[in-house]
Amino acid sequence: MHRSLFAAPACALLLSAGAAFAQDAELLPAPDTTLGWKRSASGNLNLSQAYFDNWSKGGTDALTWELRFEGMALEKRERYDWESKGKAVYGQSRLQGLGTRKAVDELMLETIYTYKLSTWLDPFAAARFQSQFGPGYEYNDSLGTRDRVSGPFDPSYLTQTLGLGRSWRDSYKVRAGGTLKETFSSAAYGYADDEETPEIETFKLEPGASFTAEVRQQVMEDILFTSTFDVFANFKGTEETDVRWENALTAKVNTFVSTNAAFDLLYDRDVSTRRQIRQSLSIGISFLTL
Repeated sequence: MHRSLFAAPACALLLSAGAAFAQDAELLPAPDTTLGWKRSASGNLNLSQAYFDNWSKGGTDALTWELRFEGMALEKRERYDWESKGKAVYGQSRLQGLGTRKAVDELMLETIYTYKLSTWLDPFAAARFQSQFGPGYEYNDSLGTRDRVSGPFDPSYLTQTLGLGRSWRDSYKVRAGGTLKETFSSAAYGYADDEETPEIETFKLEPGASFTAEVRQQVMEDILFTSTFDVFANFKGTEETDVRWENALTAKVNTFVSTNAAFDLLYDRDVSTRRQIRQSLSIGISFLTL
């Protein structure tokens, strides 16, 4: 694992948080003391398209669609906060001469219980489930072949964390603690396999430590920036470290239309020995807002 993999996301989050902390305390808005339930849900269809006709500089026709559902329920009480959220995303790209391929496929469910112990640090317990809806393929364009490398809900990941955290104005959150990570995968794909044993395992348990930093900041009117930087370090060593860094910038045009830019970086040796990057820029149509 190269240190540079952590430098960019860590610096971005620290600089963003540092700017907020440097403000004069008298200028900060009063903290949200509203107790009770807060709920939200949204559904969006994101589209991006490229078309070329007799274009001398070349180009490839492409159409990408992405269907996204997100929901959140937050219970705020005097002594605790309990937040549950979920995300379901699926999309495909149709490329000229290559057909239709999966572009994004993600299912995430998470719940976090935080006990309000002090001003500086609060203990928390969290659980997260991550998986996918459809099969995944690895393509060889030169041979015109594809190999199936994953299946519906295969692999699936479940993590449980106990630790300490802190939040500032509901815009900046930091959590760290001990984590158990479970991987479920069939023998056909081997994401849970232990290479040191002759058998092919379908379940793997990894104890370790995790760190999570979240930013949800209104950049200006109708423009929202969100970022999540998550690190899981297996106790076996630094080479067993997983990194997830997700960023999104959403500019709302009106009630139904928005523009969306996203940048995601992933690193997991069980999936690939190289880091994975996904970037997208699209127009979104909102058909569900609660």
